[in-house]
Amino acid sequence: MKDKRLEEILLLEPALKIQVRGPLEPGLSGAQVFLVDFEQGGQRRLGVLKLTTPEKAQREAAGDHRARETWMRPFLPDFFHTLTGATDGTAGILMSLA
Repeated sequence: MKDKRLEEILLLEPALKIQVRGPLEPGLSGAQVFLVDFEQGGQRRLGVLKLTTPEKAQREAAGDHRARETWMRPFLPDFFHTLTGATDGTAGILMSLA
């Protein structure tokens, strides 16, 4: 893996045991997006990891929170988690797919 930003994000929360399957097409914002496996509650999960800025991650988390208080809740990923603390300021958004 050559992307130092991605490598650092993957190490921020070792308990999640995030493993990259491969890159996906960039998001609408141009963010780097990856298909990943991760661990939640002792089970392996399939998910998406998006690299972004802390500000965009915070806005997305706020939007997710607002959406969960509406009729959209059943249609949202059951796991949404932000990863922050990278030395270069990169943030990650991890969402479950299955």
